[in-house]
Amino acid sequence: MKGSLINNAIFFIVLLVACSLGLKELIEPDLWWYMRTGEWILENAQVPSTDFLSYTHFGAEWINVKWLYEVLIYAFSKIGGPEFVSVFQSIVNILIAWTLYEVYKQFTSARKTGVWAFVTITAFAICSYRMTARPETISHLFSLLTILIYLFGKNKNAKWFFWWIPLQILWTNLHEAYATGIILMISLSAWECYLAYKQKRRILKAPIVYSAGLATLAICINPRGYQMLLHPFKIFNQLNTNKFTTELLNYQSPIYWNKWQSYAFIVSIALFVFFLLFSNGRQIKNSLNNAFTNLSGGYILILFLFIYLGLSAQRNIPFFILAVSPFLAIGFAKVLPKKTDKIIPIVALLVGVVSYCLVVSGSFYSLTNSKYNFGLKVDTYSNPIGLGNELQELDYKQAHFSDYLTSSYILWKYKDYQSFIDLRDLDIFPASFFEEVLMVSQNYKAFKELDEINNFQYVYLKRLDFTPLISNLNADSNWTMVFVDPIACLFIKQKKLSTIDVFKAPEKLETSNLSAAVNFIFNPIRKEESFSINIDFMAASFYDAISDYELALNRLKKLNSNAEFEYRSLCMQGRILTELGLNAKSDSLLAEGFARTSKAKKLFPKKSQAYYTAGLQFYKQGLLIEAITDFKLCLKRDKKNTDALNQLALCQNALAQIDPKNSAIYIADWFKYMEQAYEIDPNNLMFAYQLGVSYCDRNKCEEAKKYLEKLGELPFLDKAENASIMRCKKKCLSE
Repeated sequence: MKGSLINNAIFFIVLLVACSLGLKELIEPDLWWYMRTGEWILENAQVPSTDFLSYTHFGAEWINVKWLYEVLIYAFSKIGGPEFVSVFQSIVNILIAWTLYEVYKQFTSARKTGVWAFVTITAFAICSYRMTARPETISHLFSLLTILIYLFGKNKNAKWFFWWIPLQILWTNLHEAYATGIILMISLSAWECYLAYKQKRRILKAPIVYSAGLATLAICINPRGYQMLLHPFKIFNQLNTNKFTTELLNYQSPIYWNKWQSYAFIVSIALFVFFLLFSNGRQIKNSLNNAFTNLSGGYILILFLFIYLGLSAQRNIPFFILAVSPFLAIGFAKVLPKKTDKIIPIVALLVGVVSYCLVVSGSFYSLTNSKYNFGLKVDTYSNPIGLGNELQELDYKQAHFSDYLTSSYILWKYKDYQSFIDLRDLDIFPASFFEEVLMVSQNYKAFKELDEINNFQYVYLKRLDFTPLISNLNADSNWTMVFVDPIACLFIKQKKLSTIDVFKAPEKLETSNLSAAVNFIFNPIRKEESFSINIDFMAASFYDAISDYELALNRLKKLNSNAEFEYRSLCMQGRILTELGLNAKSDSLLAEGFARTSKAKKLFPKKSQAYYTAGLQFYKQGLLIEAITDFKLCLKRDKKNTDALNQLALCQNALAQIDPKNSAIYIADWFKYMEQAYEIDPNNLMFAYQLGVSYCDRNKCEEAKKYLEKLGELPFLDKAENASIMRCKKKCLSE
């Protein structure tokens, strides 16, 4: 009785941790257009078959697979505000935890819930970065349910296999990854057919075979009918074509390894292989036989498929982590000594309580360096709330240009608004259109050409991601910036009469009473965090980035008495004053700039930024030796500063021009510094371009290959520079 009570308590605390991990601040921009589409479906009592959300592709065919998910998300938002959609994720998390426990019970009669709790909480912690109320969470759950139904069908009653049919119908109407279910069912059926063949049983009459067949046909129960049978091939083609998001990059990309979850994935694979091979000590054959017979060969096969899926894209890692967790729990339970049986449940309870406290306090997210945080709330620094309010002052139905990240919120806010581009990606917008938008955002000449065709009346952009275009628009006398905040900026087509500081603090979207009550229930003592973000410094950094130096200096003056930002403010002032001094040919401004940088060096001599700034000041005045000295001092304090390495390379290039007799030495040093920079930041395409073309021009194709292989046409380069890439690829990669 006591053991049963402890097991129930452990199970409850795991459910509580899983539930709390679903309650995140609303950050994902996709969720806004999901809610808008769900609203449209309920209002019109139909699923849209053509695009109605954009003006650039209005009327284009739209196969909206996840329409039912969008309706559910909208329903949750109507109950407790847009932030309440995270409750949907919490419910899914609870169902995932229950499913994992049921899978675990199918493999063992020894109910060591404590070990299961450790592994399951760890699995949820790893997967939390993808548990954000996006529709893929449906596929996480349904993949596990497919496995559970298979195990119930094998261990209890073959009639359980028929539950695949309604599951697949729901899946096909909730998420594009419904083909995963088909692959899982076919794989499991194939394994059972293999066993039947070995045991000389009749294959075709096996319920699993025709259950899988009927479930596959059942995907036609969808607004698009039989089209869904072939639609997975279109989705697969989109995944191969979509190069516009880093979450689809595979393990061969350095970006794949930017998150700690990728390393946790590899550790999980290693543990899986270890328990698979050595669960019976060193008797590998017996261990494998035990896994494929006593556990399930079909289940093991699915785990290998999920390993492949996880390696193919970082966002797919949760499929394996969740599915393998019952197997790992059994493996750990076997290797732990019996004398720990009494203490493990108690420790598991304590770990569960601590895990819950870490999540609801927000400490888990800060410890794991996550952009998310606990609580039902619309994140102020991720959503363009201020921009949405500012657009009320405009005729937002006019032709306009925008990025695809910011427009989702505007689609949600204004029912009659139509986007230029949005996050429905290749479902609506062809790859060529995405490429054109990326080109325009980097090449102002291309933007002006597009403007001549479309006659844009306003432009809004995500502030941090589109600095080149923002800078060019700000410098253009035909465009006036009327709004900017930490998230987005807005330009209108209007003759610029004067330069005005329009940078504002972010605006909030009020949390509903129901959402606030849920937050209070999960953590009554938690207070809303106040971010240590200084709007004056943020504004100064923005104006500095777009070369609006006077406005930047005006903001920096407000920070003179702010000890926290004094160092960074002095560095920025030093660089800006040098820039202004060079433009105005003013010795006094140059001297003042050096004085600010020198003060910063004395203030914090161990920090690198002031030395980098001083290096820039010397470089821009042609004092190359002095510049090299300060850049090296910067690197001494910050060995991974790629900007300093790049500047050192530029110094070597300049010295080669001044001293051609020793140019070979300087060029060798240029390659040395550039290669060091590339090694630190292998995703920097400018570094790859410079190294690849430079090696190619020196007929060193072997060295050039690894850089050129990464390059295509780059939107931030001009035609001649892009032509040099094509020339070098033809020369070096065709050999």
